[in-house]
Order: sequence, then C-alpha cells, then structure tokens
Amino acid sequence: MKAQTDIRIKYFVTIFCFMALYLFSLVAHAGEGERKGFLIGFGPRVGYEAGTLDRAFGGFEFRIGAGLSEKFLLYYEGVTDFSHKLHKDYFANDSQIKAQYFLWKNLYGNAGLGLTVGEIDTGTALHQSKLDFVTSAALGYEFRPGKRFFVAPEVGDSYRRIESRNFHSPAFGIHLGWYF
Repeated sequence: MKAQTDIRIKYFVTIFCFMALYLFSLVAHAGEGERKGFLIGFGPRVGYEAGTLDRAFGGFEFRIGAGLSEKFLLYYEGVTDFSHKLHKDYFANDSQIKAQYFLWKNLYGNAGLGLTVGEIDTGTALHQSKLDFVTSAALGYEFRPGKRFFVAPEVGDSYRRIESRNFHSPAFGIHLGWYF
C-alpha cells in the first residue's frame, strides 16, 4: 500500500513539473489584456507542510471573482491539499476571500482570510476539525498569451489552525484562468 502511494505521489509531481515546463514554453513573454470584469481559474499546487507534519503535499486551487480595476482583483479561492506518508494522512480544504494587487506590470501579490476543514490521521489518533481558521499570502507573475487567457506561476504560504494545531504550508502553484 505504501509503495503504491509513493509511486502515485512521484507520478503527480512528475506530471506537474512537465505541465509547468510546457506551459512556460507556451508563454515566453507577458502580454497585455484587460483585467476588469469576471474571472475564473484553477490550477495544481505542490508544497511542504513545515510545521506539525513536516511533509510534502499536493493539491488544487479554484478561483472565481472579479477584476474591480486593472490593478485590483477580489475573488473566492477554494484550496484542497492532501498527503499520505507511512499510514499518516493529511487533508485540508480551505475557502478564502482574497484580494490581489498588481504591484508592477504583471507582478502581483495577494492575501486572503477564510475558513478551513481538516483531517489528520497520525496512525494512532484521528484529528478532525469542524471549522477552523486559514490565512494566506502569495507573490506571482501573470503571463498573458492571449487577450483573455492567463498563466500565473505563484509562490505562497498559508497558515491553518486545525484542531488546535498550527500548520504552516509554503507552496508553488500554476494558475490557468480567463478574464471575461
């Protein structure tokens, strides 16, 4: 069972890296486009839970919101992170309201606050939260290969409070999205 899980994690990381390289090759330069209006996006992420569990994780993000101006976005972000190692499972599902500001050209920063639900199975005990706190911040760069489509590599950090335990999780993700 452990060997199968290790192989799955290796496949996930390998596919993620090849996808990242392919997408970066498609968008060699940053284009310009309008950001005002509706936005929707999603993307994979990998990271490391550096606090309580001390292990790598994989996950996905989903965003939906609005560009209120060319420099300021406000959106909902849903994040799911998961990991399995030596019969110890980690799962977290976040819902945040985030604000994103473009600092210089296509370089941006964002920050968010929200709620998280998590489950940690240590092999000897199961810790499950009903509803806890999450906050996050990130820096990224938006590549615009088309007028509406964007690809945005992003590095960030999140802090989760699950079942009276602290989870500090730096992560890297690639967001694919569209402005309408």
